[in-house]
Amino acid sequence: MLIKLAHALERAHAEHASYDEKTKKRFHKAAKAFFKKLADQLGLKKGDYTLSTNPGGIAILGDTTLHTNNWYLSAGEGLFGEPYRMLVRTVTHQKDYTGGPNQWLTPSQIANEPDRYRKVN
Repeated sequence: MLIKLAHALERAHAEHASYDEKTKKRFHKAAKAFFKKLADQLGLKKGDYTLSTNPGGIAILGDTTLHTNNWYLSAGEGLFGEPYRMLVRTVTHQKDYTGGPNQWLTPSQIANEPDRYRKVN
């Protein structure tokens, strides 16, 4: 199920949601579904993570973030001119927004290796 949600998120990102509110909402809905399923699969409970969306302005996609005590994943615009990747970063707590170095992974890579995140949590 997680890989299907990853593919749905990748398709939603490919639709270029800037300037299109319906497409932008579809992207954020897909990101939330992916993150909720990932959190569930990892056994995360309420309080172990926060799930937030910043829709951004009309010209940008905005971002949806799954933030745990040890890492966060952020689905947003990604790297321009590259295949879609999400920001992955280690942190020391849920209010840490700077954390470790940026890493970029596709939703499919994350879905194929969810245990990678279980080890860090």
